[in-house]
Amino acid sequence: MSHFTILPATDADVQELIHVLQMTLGKTAMYAAMMPYDTDGSIQRMMHEGRIRGALRDPAVRLFKMVVSRRVDTEVTGPDEGEGECAGENESRDTLCGCVALKLDEGRVVKSSSDGSVRTEAGDAIRSITSLPGGNEDALRAILEGVARLYDGMSGRHYGIEMLGVLPAYQNQGLATRLMEHCLRITDSESPSLPTWLTALPGANSVYTRHGFVGVDEDVVDLNAYDPTGRHLGSFAHRSMRRPPKQPAGEKA
Repeated sequence: MSHFTILPATDADVQELIHVLQMTLGKTAMYAAMMPYDTDGSIQRMMHEGRIRGALRDPAVRLFKMVVSRRVDTEVTGPDEGEGECAGENESRDTLCGCVALKLDEGRVVKSSSDGSVRTEAGDAIRSITSLPGGNEDALRAILEGVARLYDGMSGRHYGIEMLGVLPAYQNQGLATRLMEHCLRITDSESPSLPTWLTALPGANSVYTRHGFVGVDEDVVDLNAYDPTGRHLGSFAHRSMRRPPKQPAGEKA
């Protein structure tokens, strides 16, 4: 029987967390376009490690891991083959199978335009990533500018859910939902007057809408325009979604 537990992640979990993100995101067309020659996945691992270590250092971020514990029977025999008694022993084996990050973001605006558009600190942090070793810089700029624009729309103090992933072997068991609900219980109890934001791929929209998230904006990039290998990668769509506060500001609980 398997038992799933959600715990705070630590520095000791970094390599397993990298593996989760790489297995969750590594096969997407977005990464194929940004890193067309990353045949061994080393560039991706470097990028994921930077995000994970940054989250562990950031006091505004709580990074959680999901651990599955399984009880397995092991056989114990005597010192010589055929001698002694055979007995079954229960042994617990733990596997880190998922993760999620919850950030309390101030949503600081760093630039406002006359047309009402703004640029946020989070959006400019994404724009500051201008290159990756061996990466496709044209694809990188196009994709990250679109993602940055979505983050520009998340101005004002809010929670953000990021780095949500579950290993393929454990998907379709509701584990991503459990990780997200773990975060939402925290937001609803700690600061119910704050909204929660996230960015999602179109295929995951139904999971989030069931928990009160509403699509706000979307960015679509034609990946074929940036792919030198002619793999017909199609387009990359990314959507920002907002969950309203459980308790609107000024309303008494």
